[in-house]
Amino acid sequence: IASGLRPGVLPTSHDPMPLWSLCDLLDHHREHELVDLVLLTGDLATTGDHADLAEARRLVCLMTDPGAKATGLAVSERSESYRASATAAGACLLPGNHDRYGPSIGWPPFAPGGVAFDKVFHREWPVARGAHVYPPLVRQDCPPLVIIGADLSLPGGAMDGLWDKGAWMGRGAADASVLGALQSVTDETRRRVPEAGIVWAVHFAPEFAKLAENLRLMKGESVLAAAANCGVEHVFCGHTHESRQYTVGACTVHCAGSASSCGGGVRSFFVHGISVDRSGRVLVDSVEYAYALETGIAHFVPRQEADSQSPR
Repeated sequence: IASGLRPGVLPTSHDPMPLWSLCDLLDHHREHELVDLVLLTGDLATTGDHADLAEARRLVCLMTDPGAKATGLAVSERSESYRASATAAGACLLPGNHDRYGPSIGWPPFAPGGVAFDKVFHREWPVARGAHVYPPLVRQDCPPLVIIGADLSLPGGAMDGLWDKGAWMGRGAADASVLGALQSVTDETRRRVPEAGIVWAVHFAPEFAKLAENLRLMKGESVLAAAANCGVEHVFCGHTHESRQYTVGACTVHCAGSASSCGGGVRSFFVHGISVDRSGRVLVDSVEYAYALETGIAHFVPRQEADSQSPR
């Protein structure tokens, strides 16, 4: 499942109902042994403040850590649902632009380059602004799958040309140093585990059509060119709050929506069935899930069902 937890407009805020529904869905998949991991593609928090990130970490732990205690939930009777989902799967995660916001009291407010994420999520993301190889997924019936994540958020002080419409808060940059690290660890992984299938995970969706300029990934085409050079055919991402899958050249981009953000918009994510053939090629079969109201109960269902339930 690729998703963002991005919680709306205020620090430490999120919409708990969709998050509980996501946990319920994880429970269902766990019971049927259908889920291996949860991939969180950034914007776990609204800001890079330590308190905001700590709340995001607590929620991630509640979904993925069997020993986590569900204290301080808005609705305490739902704590067992969170804890039950803890055994569903581990989480791979990476930072988004919101997670990298600097202090709100500085100038400009929420300047890029915040480092609190690296302290709060140091176990899951130990590389600061770089590329990280997550532990491989191994199943008996196919070669291993390796996910490699990269942080394409703006570096600290990167303000040139980004003043219009607060672009420093919404844009990312595929700069040479991070892309170089991403390609290097990909090549090393192929040498070390030649039979593995490799996919990439980033926050920003490269070459996402009709996205506002102040939200676009700068040099996004270079990510897809680097993927082609490395033989990577699938990139998983988020950022846009719009679920979409599209192909550029030989690469398919899987862009998840936001699963539990406050406010308007469609809350959605993808459930991906991923297999690796004997040549190391990755095959992806996806179902989009959206939040819907069915017979008085709000929960996540396949998008086609959610659309059929929407008021006409």
